[in-house]
Amino acid sequence: MARIIASVLATTTPLAEARGLTIETNVVGPLPAGLGDRMRISEVLINLLHNAVKFTDEGFIRLSVEVVDDNFLIKVLDSGRGIAPEHILKIFKDFSKISLPGEMEAGAGLGLAIVDQIVKKHGGSISVESEPGKGSCFTVTLPVRAALLEAKAS
Repeated sequence: MARIIASVLATTTPLAEARGLTIETNVVGPLPAGLGDRMRISEVLINLLHNAVKFTDEGFIRLSVEVVDDNFLIKVLDSGRGIAPEHILKIFKDFSKISLPGEMEAGAGLGLAIVDQIVKKHGGSISVESEPGKGSCFTVTLPVRAALLEAKAS
């Protein structure tokens, strides 16, 4: 997990800096070696951090990772636009894009749906707490020793 975090930060930090933002990190460790699909877990973190950068005009973005009860607990917190309560359940559905009135956002609206699928295939969960104008906190819980559910079905 530590290598995944370093790799993801190497690609997302320049995007944040280009918008005048920094990504704060709080890794409570040392983190144990995990079992799971490294590329897919990277995709989860990249997607969550890219969204935080995309929807935060000023303020902060914070990535925290720790191990709690044999699970990686990953949080991406930002001080961005936030999400209205009526849109929370929609954001994890395919082709779901939530834009402000008169605004066109780039992307197909698949990122969080893919994140949700990856997390579930690893036996984990994702949730979000958000308030419009105050930011969002996405929380991902992944077993340290994730046995991919898709692999078990084969």
